[in-house]
Amino acid sequence: MPAPHDTVGSFRSVAWIAGVLFAVILLLSLGLSLFLPPGELRERRDARRQEDLTTLLDALSRFAAEEGSYPAGMQAGTSREICNVTLSSRECAAENGVDLSPLIGTYLPVLPRDPLLPSTGTGTQYALRRNADGSITATAWMAENSNFLEITR
Repeated sequence: MPAPHDTVGSFRSVAWIAGVLFAVILLLSLGLSLFLPPGELRERRDARRQEDLTTLLDALSRFAAEEGSYPAGMQAGTSREICNVTLSSRECAAENGVDLSPLIGTYLPVLPRDPLLPSTGTGTQYALRRNADGSITATAWMAENSNFLEITR
């Protein structure tokens, strides 16, 4: 005759293992925050934003040199958000955004987006503006150590 199955003992074992796993995950997350204080995380994200803006301006310069103009939607004096690649050109224009999809692949491996931005958004939280002197300004609106980051070339 088979031995009766001890369901109470099995449940206690599973609960104990789950508790241990929860404690390990909690300790690891606390340890990460101790090694990377919030100020350093903000600085790293702002450094990434700075790199993204530089990458965008480099790609735009190469595009304009080879194509003879900047992408559609870049108007003089008006900052416009760069549209996420999930939007079509028509949807981007309706959002008053800048469509950089023609740059993807040749000039940009991927379209940069703010490190804190959810992947479901229609924009990137980065904006472009053509200035009266012909220069381009790239702006990161969600900078954490200042109101915003800007680079002009």
